[in-house]
Amino acid sequence: NVGLIPRMGTNLALPIQEASRSFSKDDNDKFLVLISDGEDLEGQGLQEAKQAAKQGIRIYTIGIGSEEGAFIPTDPLGQPAKNFLTDRQGKKVLTKLDEDALRDIAVLTGGQYLPIGPTGEGISYVFSELQAHGQKKLREHLSTELPINRYQVFLLLGLAFLISESLTSTSKKKLGTITIQCFLILFLFMAGCWKPENIRLAEDAIEQGNPMDAAELYAKQISELNVKDEDTGLLSLNAGLAYLKAGKVDLAEEYLNLSLKQTTNLPQIQAKALNALGNIYYKKANAFLDQQNVKQAREAWRKAREFYSSAFSINGHTLAEENLASLNNQIQERIESLVCKIEGIVWRDINGNGKVENHEPRLSSIVYWDRNNNGEHNKTNEPSIRSDTTGHFAFEWISGTFPTSLAIASVLSDQNKSEQDILLPLFPTPPPPLDAQHVKNHLITLDKPGLHRIVIPWRGAPVLNGNVWNDINGNAQKDSNESGSNAVTIFLDTNGNFQIDENETSFKPSNDGSFAEIVRPGQFSVRIIPDNQDSNITFPIEEHKSYLTWVDFEQQSPPLLFGIQQDGNSSGSSSQQNNKTSEPEQTNQADQPNQSDQQSTEEINALYERLLQESESKSEPLQLEPDFYAPTQTGRDY
Repeated sequence: NVGLIPRMGTNLALPIQEASRSFSKDDNDKFLVLISDGEDLEGQGLQEAKQAAKQGIRIYTIGIGSEEGAFIPTDPLGQPAKNFLTDRQGKKVLTKLDEDALRDIAVLTGGQYLPIGPTGEGISYVFSELQAHGQKKLREHLSTELPINRYQVFLLLGLAFLISESLTSTSKKKLGTITIQCFLILFLFMAGCWKPENIRLAEDAIEQGNPMDAAELYAKQISELNVKDEDTGLLSLNAGLAYLKAGKVDLAEEYLNLSLKQTTNLPQIQAKALNALGNIYYKKANAFLDQQNVKQAREAWRKAREFYSSAFSINGHTLAEENLASLNNQIQERIESLVCKIEGIVWRDINGNGKVENHEPRLSSIVYWDRNNNGEHNKTNEPSIRSDTTGHFAFEWISGTFPTSLAIASVLSDQNKSEQDILLPLFPTPPPPLDAQHVKNHLITLDKPGLHRIVIPWRGAPVLNGNVWNDINGNAQKDSNESGSNAVTIFLDTNGNFQIDENETSFKPSNDGSFAEIVRPGQFSVRIIPDNQDSNITFPIEEHKSYLTWVDFEQQSPPLLFGIQQDGNSSGSSSQQNNKTSEPEQTNQADQPNQSDQQSTEEINALYERLLQESESKSEPLQLEPDFYAPTQTGRDY
């Protein structure tokens, strides 16, 4: 890890101490690259270097600055130097290069000193040296050879005795026999000294920097030779490491897993294979993050941690926990740099102030991405989540660019629905020229990754509710034998002319005569028109047969009752009842007009005009589809 120690002045001992603590006792190769001007204000650098040398740490020092001295600019690279580093007294810090001090530290630890150079040649040289050393170690690591028995020396001694005997023999026949035996033994000796061709070529390929060729040669050797499992396990390890070096992750994983099965009695080989598998899944986690697939990235990283932990538990690496934590932080930081976490709550905003308060009920619901912006949940292509019983929900969103927007909507769960309380979602007012009546979701703008919060309020809908019944006997009272009727059209008389006009909202009651119509908040004149022109409206009994009522959020209308005599043959008494001063008891009607204070048609019209001017009656009523507050389950489940 390359890092800077933010401390004013130069203390050469401090970075050497930091490096010494970071190395493990098990590390065979310990290098420290120290870039400095060489000024050791604390005077402990050389002493600390001696301790580092005892631990086997080699220090490469790179000198920066000039012997004449220069100020240290703090401006970004590529910009003219205008600002410079200052000390605690506000004076500019003048740095001077001390090559002797840097050279002494390098020589003492077996390293090397180089000046940085005009274009950074010193740094390039040092890292080239370290890279070459690393390649050499890698070749040694990839070239784990099969054990070769060294019995040939003893065969040579035996062969020498046989030849000596043949030279002293007088029998030609015996000489010929012994000569043949010697050639056979010599052939066996040479065969034992030969290294398998595939392994030799694989090692050459590693030397030449061709890991793919090496991997294929190792794989070929495995398929051709019938060797014992442990030896095959070593070859499988080499093949897996070579494939990994060549970037063939799937093949590398295959051979490394094979090596694990074949080397159960070789813990050090298993540790290498497990560590390599951890590297594979670490690469996969980063690859999934490049594709913005956080779910797969997390799963790959989980497997990587398991492999790393297993490898570390075998070889007992002292820095295992620190290394694993460091890699975990790297992955977590990458995930956080991509992910927007969106969390919120769905609740019933009774007082309409937009704030979640303790006395207001939370609503269990389905929160979904309204991809087509129509306010309806399409289960086949619009992802969704369920809130908990307290209305809380949370999900993650990934975007390749910022800022970005998405539309969120919700559907109440069945336990939150009732016939008494019809709930409506409330949405933010859109900016002009968008029409608020056409907003069907919550539009969220995400400026950057991170946590974003949203509240989704619902409120009790403004509802006109009531009932129409078939007043068979025309007595303006609903008797026990009289049922509901839907043979009427109910309409909102916006202009007060007692007629249904083209732009006025109208609807039919249900089969049992009941109705519950969602409207915008305000005051309404509610009337009915029988489907049969011969039918009589028997209730309400006032002349214009209408109701003037007010509704708001969380406030429904009182029951609006309408009676009709559908056969059109009302009795004389029934007809007269509608015009008599004495009237039957009218249930659920607040004002009971009598004949003495009935007004003329002109006066009624004037009253309506005045009331409508004082209310919002002149605007168009809210058109809401029934599915909006009681959605039909369509499409298929995920």
